[in-house]
Amino acid sequence: KGKHHKFDEDTIVATSLVLLVAGYDTTGMTLSFLAYELAKNPDVQEKLQEEVDQAYQEAGGQMPDYNAIQGLPYLDACIYEILRLHTPVGSLLRTCNSPIKIDGIKEYTIQTNDLLFLSANGIHKDERYYPNPYQFNPDNFSKEARQSRSPYTFLGFGQGPRACIGMR
Repeated sequence: KGKHHKFDEDTIVATSLVLLVAGYDTTGMTLSFLAYELAKNPDVQEKLQEEVDQAYQEAGGQMPDYNAIQGLPYLDACIYEILRLHTPVGSLLRTCNSPIKIDGIKEYTIQTNDLLFLSANGIHKDERYYPNPYQFNPDNFSKEARQSRSPYTFLGFGQGPRACIGMR
């Protein structure tokens, strides 16, 4: 049986406010940067507009439903590319919960309770994973490009069980 936690009203309100503020701020920044990059890249804007227009046509001139919008691959690629290029949360801080040996230049063990600082910006701007890392290029998130690299080279939503709920 799982543990049951009792939450008081203050905890529920505080958690709700964190979700609201974190979601509002990051969403607003992401959409602002998307508008900025689309204005600077009319070829990308035109390609995205064609995909959206097609979705409207397929919906009979009405607003496409949620599933149709979720099925727009170029829109998805544009959003992921914005989160890569203009990462709202530039780093992740995690606590190690069991010792882990790292092999590399020299052997090293990360101990239980050690703090790990992961630079999402550093990974997102690494030429090994993203050619021309300072250029807005939604093709970085095409199906083929995603399959060619580790999923851990994109940390726009974090990773693992503590990933941003907005990813879903």
